[in-house]
Amino acid sequence: MTAASPDFPYGPRGIETGLVRQALPWAAVVVPVALVGGWLASGVDGVVSAAIGCVLAVANLYASAWILERAARRGPETLMMASLGGFAVRLVVLTGIVYAFSKLAFVDVAVLGIVLLCTYLALLILEAIAVMRADRELGLAPRFAGSPIDRSDDKESS
Repeated sequence: MTAASPDFPYGPRGIETGLVRQALPWAAVVVPVALVGGWLASGVDGVVSAAIGCVLAVANLYASAWILERAARRGPETLMMASLGGFAVRLVVLTGIVYAFSKLAFVDVAVLGIVLLCTYLALLILEAIAVMRADRELGLAPRFAGSPIDRSDDKESS
């Protein structure tokens, strides 16, 4: 899953972190919306909570990419275990962090949780769009039944 080739479209670090880097410029759109939403919901405390939520979402996305890149080097079984196990561990860690922040007087937990969830989902959607674009650029787009792609080389199409 990682690429050492200099012509790889997302750089030499690897596919996963490259995809995250492709989605992050959109944070310039997502983060201000979250901050304004936090302001409208809870004033200054809402802005602080929204900022914390955005940072946690981006950190979680990068942690996921980092774990998957390292696991992919060891094989598909390790990748599957790391993706599920990494998700569970990151979920527990995020829950603990949000719980710790909930004890602070200036944090609105509802704003923090909603912004964390929405920002993370928005970045995942943008990451999926980056994957689809990369697949198209590299000629790896999926073939669907009835598509105009020549399927004469498929064993099933005889």
